[in-house]
Amino acid sequence: MELTERKKKVLRSIVDLYIRTAEPVGSKAIAELPEREKCVISLRYFHGLTQDRVAKVLGVSQVQVSRIESKIIKRFREKLSG
Repeated sequence: MELTERKKKVLRSIVDLYIRTAEPVGSKAIAELPEREKCVISLRYFHGLTQDRVAKVLGVSQVQVSRIESKIIKRFREKLSG
């Protein structure tokens, strides 16, 4: 399932809103992520979607969402402990 331009625009708006309203440390870390990773974080943690649902929205497999999420969490942990 390919993301339409309209869906991409909506996802970007959602992510941008959360970046602007999140706490400063979190917003900087999120702002530095590539767009797909921002969408995963936004949909999983700000909107409470399951990995399966996020996968359907983004047009990828649930395994891909899991890998992206794991990579983001690892990167955030490294930054916090850094």
